[in-house]
Amino acid sequence: MKKQKKTYLLLTAVVIIWGAIGYQIYSRMNPPIPKLETLTIENKFQKQELSEQSFYELTKEYRDPFLGGFPKKKRVTKKKAPQKIEPTITFPNVVYNGVIGGSQTKSYILTVNGKQEILNKGETLQGVKLVKANSEEIVVTFEKVTKTITKQ
Repeated sequence: MKKQKKTYLLLTAVVIIWGAIGYQIYSRMNPPIPKLETLTIENKFQKQELSEQSFYELTKEYRDPFLGGFPKKKRVTKKKAPQKIEPTITFPNVVYNGVIGGSQTKSYILTVNGKQEILNKGETLQGVKLVKANSEEIVVTFEKVTKTITKQ
């Protein structure tokens, strides 16, 4: 083939290829508009008759411009029957100081109202009875009031 024929043949192939590419770009940028189907909707709306409306009363509780708060509502207080007053028992000051371990029995060091004594379980000092005890805490009673005290 001649050189000129090859050039024309290649030129037409290039134009066809670029034309196909251009057509695809154009068709993607401007897609065809789809047809929309119209739907027929039946009108099922029924007008409701107006009924009598209840009216509301507004209470005028405006904010106080000087104090910044709303007016306080009056409270109705009921008188309560007087309750029985039981005498309060002041528990003595009890401090758990530690434990003294013997071979068979253990004794516990307590300070009651500033007086330090060594007590075993079940013993009483100034009305304070040692009920239960271990190395961390003790349980004492005073006039039927029970209290648990931890070691200091």
